[in-house]
Amino acid sequence: MTQETHFRSWKSGKFWLYGAALLATLSVGGVATGIVPISTFDFSITAQGATSSPTVTIEVPVNAIPAGNTPYIWSWGDANLNNVYTPLTLNAAGTAYQLTFTPSSISGLGFLVGYSVHDDAGLTSWDNDFVKLDPNNQINGGLDSGSSYVFYVDAKGNYTTLVAPTVTAPTSLPKGTVGENYDLATTPATVSDPNNMGTGTISSYSVADPLGTAVSVSGTSFTPETPGRYTVTYTYAYTTPAGTTLYASDQTTLQVASQHPNTINLPKAPDITQGKATDLSPATIGVTTSPDTTAALDIQSVLWTPAGSTTAQELAANDDGTYTFPTSGTYAITYEDATGATATLTGNVVAQPASFTPTPGASTTAVAGNPFDTASLVSLTDPNNSAITIANAVITVLGPSSSAYFSTAQELQATTLFTPDVTGTYRLTYSYVDGTGKTQTYSTTLTVVPQPEMSVTDSFQSTLTVNANSAGSYNYDPATQGVSVKDPADSKAQPVVVVQDSAGTALIPSANGTYTLSAGNIYYTQWSYPNAAPYIEQTIIVLANGQSLPTLDIPVSTTTALETFVNLINLASLTDGNGKSVDAASALADGTLTISMQDASGNTVDTSNPTSWLASALGSYTLTYTYTDATTGLTLSNTLQLVVTPKTLTLTLPEDITTQLTGKETYLFNPQTASVTDSSSATDNGYFAPIQLLDASGTLISPDDSGDYNLSAGVYSVLYSYNYYDAAGNAMPALEGVQKITVLAAPVLSAGHNQTLYLKAGQSTVVYSPDVTASDGSEVTVTVTTEKGKATQLSNGSYLLTAGSYQFSYTDANTSNSPVSEVITVKQESAQETPSTPSSKQPASTSSEKTLPKTGDDKTSVEALAGMALLAGSVTLVALRKKR
Repeated sequence: MTQETHFRSWKSGKFWLYGAALLATLSVGGVATGIVPISTFDFSITAQGATSSPTVTIEVPVNAIPAGNTPYIWSWGDANLNNVYTPLTLNAAGTAYQLTFTPSSISGLGFLVGYSVHDDAGLTSWDNDFVKLDPNNQINGGLDSGSSYVFYVDAKGNYTTLVAPTVTAPTSLPKGTVGENYDLATTPATVSDPNNMGTGTISSYSVADPLGTAVSVSGTSFTPETPGRYTVTYTYAYTTPAGTTLYASDQTTLQVASQHPNTINLPKAPDITQGKATDLSPATIGVTTSPDTTAALDIQSVLWTPAGSTTAQELAANDDGTYTFPTSGTYAITYEDATGATATLTGNVVAQPASFTPTPGASTTAVAGNPFDTASLVSLTDPNNSAITIANAVITVLGPSSSAYFSTAQELQATTLFTPDVTGTYRLTYSYVDGTGKTQTYSTTLTVVPQPEMSVTDSFQSTLTVNANSAGSYNYDPATQGVSVKDPADSKAQPVVVVQDSAGTALIPSANGTYTLSAGNIYYTQWSYPNAAPYIEQTIIVLANGQSLPTLDIPVSTTTALETFVNLINLASLTDGNGKSVDAASALADGTLTISMQDASGNTVDTSNPTSWLASALGSYTLTYTYTDATTGLTLSNTLQLVVTPKTLTLTLPEDITTQLTGKETYLFNPQTASVTDSSSATDNGYFAPIQLLDASGTLISPDDSGDYNLSAGVYSVLYSYNYYDAAGNAMPALEGVQKITVLAAPVLSAGHNQTLYLKAGQSTVVYSPDVTASDGSEVTVTVTTEKGKATQLSNGSYLLTAGSYQFSYTDANTSNSPVSEVITVKQESAQETPSTPSSKQPASTSSEKTLPKTGDDKTSVEALAGMALLAGSVTLVALRKKR
């Protein structure tokens, strides 16, 4: 129970005063005693539930109203009582005036409480015809959702808010049987009485049979006489502070079966589609009852368990008696007949299939190279999930044979956009697996055309210079400038033309599309077309009649060496509006020509001496020339890039050296001198660093005390480095070079030693192959100095020798060493000698001589020797060349 205090408002002359509420707690058995004068109730109500609507009871004690007067309320926000003077009636106990009603509105409900000062037939206005219980204070009260309330107003205008008791009947009762006593106390109702206005227990029970006829109840028990569904009402009595007895109640149903009920026959449970209103009546579903087929058959309850949940929910019927299941899941429909028989049909609530819907009027033409949104062609609706859009579909693209989308349809990943790369026909396929488990698909084609193209004719001028007529104007027609657009999707396409003056203000064309331009001004035209890039632009310079366009010519770029002087004026060439040449130096002097310069960092560079500007630092400089022609008033501006390059220094190195050692000597290298020449001026601010001499592995070699280097065989590098500075003292990149020194080792000859070769019986010749090499791989010359006529050289470089003594001499063309010699003796084998197998590769001594194989020992060798003997006398001696 709460007591409301000090609320104030003002509204439309009715004195609606709003404020904050102070809550006081009601003690058990009594009401808070704070005094708060009031005369207005203003509160909101939220509807409770379907089983019990909230009610509002207003009570005013009899002693609060002067004798002979009738209390009234004026209400707003309620369709039944709105703007009506409603009298309060005396309660049965005669202790208070009261009004109890169920609001028709759930918000904005308010009351004014007072009494009339004359007969109600003449009531015209609240302020003139009524006396409020307290003219100074009004209130705004709030009601909790789902509760009923009692407002008690005392004689001084104080009011107390009490929450009315509520009764909650059982949601279901155990079944009863015809002729058997049924005790309702076994399934009691729940009573809520927060302000203790009653006993806390149910006061009375009432029962109605299936036809609505009241059934006699004794205490908490009754005996049903017919089968069917009974209505049971639990009633709770309570007394308000004014002594008024009020009641709270709630109802439930009771199924009573006959002693011999029918059997309800259920068909196979059909699948019911979610989201669709479905007729579940017995006749539609195919439910029957027997043996008494005339017994009325109806739906007792419909339960729905959503997919993924284990909690069943009872569904209420639609206004037309159908039922709509919100989502997929399972259902349980309980049917009953007049005999009290019941049966429950259970089945599945299935999801509705998703569907693709083409977008009305959507363009199926796209432009190659431009992103296209496939979502623009079709929408996706999934009744099972309102959040599903076309972006949830799997979208694939199959392009023409020349496209990157050809051969295998490509799936778009996390986007509905794709960019067709070539012209032709593309096939778009949308697929989606819906709640039914089925894959829904939709396909359509997209025609891709080339990009629109803007083009100009050869006669188009990006800068058009024209002369005005004698009246000082020029009629400009953009359509004659040679600009056109080609759009494969629109054969009548025309570019958009905008002509602006130098201030950026767009000009308005005449009716025929031409523009009137004034002399002495510059205008700008831009042609554009959607998806055709880039824009085409034209500058129109309008000169006075007889004038010509002044010119400012400078090179695009130029270079100069560091520490040189540049005449910046000589880089510009000028003419005025009369076509006459203008002296650049004079123009610079009178201010019609200006020259400014910036370095690569955007810093301003001094050009106060333009005739001899010193290039004192390397880099790229931007020169801006601006010329204002006095004749036409036109200002021309142009830029050039001046690049300052390093001095042209040339490093001259000593020539590379290649030398060969003799014997075991080393090569003595005396460092030589490199030189530097400067093409622009004498080099006097640089120096050579000491040379560095490195071997092939990169190891630094130090000179001896004399500054020379003793080099053994190998390859060496001599590093020269010249360091210098620019005019500002900045170190410049060093000039570097390498001299190569190659020291070759002295060649060394190696050959066999003196040997004796033996002729076996029947043999007249033996083959000898010299085995000699040069360490440097150079050619070796073989000379036979004795028995010269008896040695025959074979084609493979071997020699065919007969009996005798032969001296072989070997020389190397690249060596200064003495020749290497060996003596080969050939003689007939005798019985006293025991020769070994000859080998030109095995050293021989005077005490150990070699002999040829005996006949039959090596058939192959004998046959080879015989064959080679046939060449004797026909082969001349030649040089033997053998590479190491």
